Amino acid sequence: MNEYEKAIGWYEKDNLFRSNKHFHDAAIAALRSQSARENPKPLTLDKLKERNGKPVFKVLISENIGEYIGCENAWWDVMVISKHSEDVINWRSGHLNYIHDYGKTWIAYDHEPKGEQ
Repeated sequence: MNEYEKAIGWYEKDNLFRSNKHFHDAAIAALRSQSARENPKPLTLDKLKERNGKPVFKVLISENIGEYIGCENAWWDVMVISKHSEDVINWRSGHLNYIHDYGKTWIAYDHEPKGEQ
């Protein structure tokens, strides 16, 4: 549990803040938003496809162990799903990946993970 999740739990239990619903809801929303930016989860395949033409933070992972393999293998790039095959992703940087390899050899985020900066 990160510090944001602890704070959210505290706000959810605190009756003083619950009495002012607007402040209560705004505080929890802000904490959740900050937590998501600092500790993002990889995009789902559906969310990734929705980002066609938009930048994502792409991370290459080890094919054998499914782990992040170093900052030199992570960067911002703009993905474009191929017009010829929906399984092919072309990147503005000139790289190419296959959708069927998503989660196996590469993953993408909408925010750069804090530990990979």
